[in-house]
Amino acid sequence: MPPIKVLIFGVTGQQGGSVAKYLLEDGPEKFKLSGLTRNTSSKHAQALAAQGVEMIQGDLDDPASYDAALKNADAVFLNTNWWQWYDGTNPDECTQKEGKQAMDVVDVCHKYGNKQLVYSSLESFDINGQKVPHTESKTYIREHIEKVGLPTVYVNATYYMSNVLGYPTEEKADGTIVLKCPLPDQSTIPQVPIEQLGLWVRLALRDWNAWKGKTIDCVTDKLSVKRITEVLSEVTGKKFDTMHVTLEWFESDEARAPNPEMHLNSYVFVKDLIDPPIKQSRGLVEGSWDFGEWCLHAGGVEKKWSLKK
Repeated sequence: MPPIKVLIFGVTGQQGGSVAKYLLEDGPEKFKLSGLTRNTSSKHAQALAAQGVEMIQGDLDDPASYDAALKNADAVFLNTNWWQWYDGTNPDECTQKEGKQAMDVVDVCHKYGNKQLVYSSLESFDINGQKVPHTESKTYIREHIEKVGLPTVYVNATYYMSNVLGYPTEEKADGTIVLKCPLPDQSTIPQVPIEQLGLWVRLALRDWNAWKGKTIDCVTDKLSVKRITEVLSEVTGKKFDTMHVTLEWFESDEARAPNPEMHLNSYVFVKDLIDPPIKQSRGLVEGSWDFGEWCLHAGGVEKKWSLKK
């Protein structure tokens, strides 16, 4: 059989880059890759080109820039980023913009026949009678996909393990590193090594008929905020600690004000609303990392704090 021609949107990003990595591992006889990026001259784009990925300059805001590439593809990986427009006050605008980007891609796929779409989605939540806008946005997109009848596999990526690298920290006089994650210690966070998302995307594309129309949950661990700091202490040899946030403070206006959307989403962790199918998810693929393994192998923790010798 000829190779499956896969167009990866955002190929130089975290999700698209992971998809490219794992599809490349199968070799050109299985997958022929092209990738859309705004800057084909970037270091990352050039590195992918050297590995055999056809780099295409384009933009999700401009369907004409990817029309020809999509026409030539058999399968498409699409991730859209609601957060890129969010300023703390404009969730409806973000939903509108993300929806237009995704639905434009879906409509072009539909125009050229039943392309195989793998869409990076999220589970929808109702919290205290409110919908979480950035997850609900994915629901609207999914409804459009199903309305046009496009063959699709949904990959639901949970909280990125790499998010821990973005939290501010404070070093105390005794050397303790306080991880400023503004959640109570017992809050539990389902997580995925986003560097490995391509494992589940490859699973879907290897056996399309088995997965078409289904959702694949991508989750490999679930840790409390306290346990996250304990694992960081174990792998680095440094002492990490939490902010020791109380539930009372978390539910205050002071906690909500800096980022209302993320605060609403955080109730999912504080109230422990997710029972992730970790065993099933990890059982679908080989070599996925739990949080401790991610710390040891992904490189981010080593670069930021160094690992214990």
